[in-house]
Amino acid sequence: MRYWWVNHSQTFDHEVGKGYVWCPKRKKNGAQNHFYETLREIQQGDLVFSYANSHLQAVGVAKLPC
Repeated sequence: MRYWWVNHSQTFDHEVGKGYVWCPKRKKNGAQNHFYETLREIQQGDLVFSYANSHLQAVGVAKLPC
């Protein structure tokens, strides 16, 4: 089992409420982002710590691999 820290912005309520972590494939300028690519490594059973609005808001367990 691995541990993941996810910084959410405007999408926190929707993501956690619907039970998923969303990240774009690219930045707005089309460049790759190391953090987005790393989230693709999430596997079933991994813990995900969700940080938003200056606080740890939720801890989840991945049900499926990315």
